[in-house]
Amino acid sequence: MTSNSKQQKSRLDQWLELNKPRQKSDAAVQPSGEAPLSYGQLRLWLLHQLHPRSPVYNYAECYHIKGDLDVDNLIQSFKKVVLRHDILRTVFPIDKQGKPLQKVRSKLDPEISVFGDSPLDDSQGDAILLEESIKPFDLLQGPLVRLVMVKQDHEHFKMAVVMHHMITDK
Repeated sequence: MTSNSKQQKSRLDQWLELNKPRQKSDAAVQPSGEAPLSYGQLRLWLLHQLHPRSPVYNYAECYHIKGDLDVDNLIQSFKKVVLRHDILRTVFPIDKQGKPLQKVRSKLDPEISVFGDSPLDDSQGDAILLEESIKPFDLLQGPLVRLVMVKQDHEHFKMAVVMHHMITDK
């Protein structure tokens, strides 16, 4: 058996251990803000362990905005949305038994990038959005959401909100 096969078997054994039926008391969110992963999250977590640099489970929504946009106000609004919704501040550390869990951080600043100090054409803006959309996420540290703004000129913007699928589907 090759070392890669052994590693995959080890991951499979870990997956099977994590997917043993839970008792009802295990599913409740603990006062510390920690909770077990859902079965869907466990599947995604395992796939991320096997291919941590893969963008396959990045979810991106892109928008084209025309008009006078107050970028600073948009960024502050995005930060407030992240502060309001626990799942956008959730990370997935490993407990002492080696099992992943979800933990809501009280404060976790989203990753925000603004491009376009000088005008960018469509192809340059699209290339930046694509590059930012496929960047991997760190499930242990977060954040698992990012906002990307591309300013093409004073009235044309492209924006992407990118999240890891772990926080889009429970």
